[in-house]
Amino acid sequence: ACLSGRRVAHDDSLTCIALGTYRAAAGATSMTAGAVPMHFLASCSADCTVKAWSVKEHVVSLQAALELYDLEQPASCCDLLFTHERSTAYCGLLAAGADDGSLVVWAFGSLSTTQLTAAVLFSRKIQTGKERGVLCVKFLTSKRLLVSTKDGGLLCLDMKGVVMCAIIPAACVLAMEVTCRLDTLVVVAGCSDGGV
Repeated sequence: ACLSGRRVAHDDSLTCIALGTYRAAAGATSMTAGAVPMHFLASCSADCTVKAWSVKEHVVSLQAALELYDLEQPASCCDLLFTHERSTAYCGLLAAGADDGSLVVWAFGSLSTTQLTAAVLFSRKIQTGKERGVLCVKFLTSKRLLVSTKDGGLLCLDMKGVVMCAIIPAACVLAMEVTCRLDTLVVVAGCSDGGV
């Protein structure tokens, strides 16, 4: 897989990318306060890795700012969210799902354009029916994550990995991609049968 200028980013095919921007909170005292926003790209791959890259002036960095090896099966999807809420102990979140139903959420402890630090916030297996596998993950807020599964389930989880609500359709129609509006919490799913 290649990023910006045909650089090798992973040892196998890219399965998903997500973009995120960190903006320092007003009145923040960190090194980034008053600085221009920092842009990042998350990528995941069939090689079971998840990486985060700094993006400056529309160019992806040569070196990954963060490499994560917590998945045992090929990664199928990822999402990235940055926050400056004072009620959280982290400045950003990265989630990735895998073909075996694994779901991992990492919390960023510090940010710079050259290096990120992250720790696993939670890790769990997702299975809502006979078939395992995570198709899509999207942060609804810094406290809620939406997950679609290979068996047609749509789950909302908190940041401890607890399922807050679940939609399991009678007919197995897969939510291949989900997106949401954070200001109104409207969720739209693109399904395997062509429906929305």
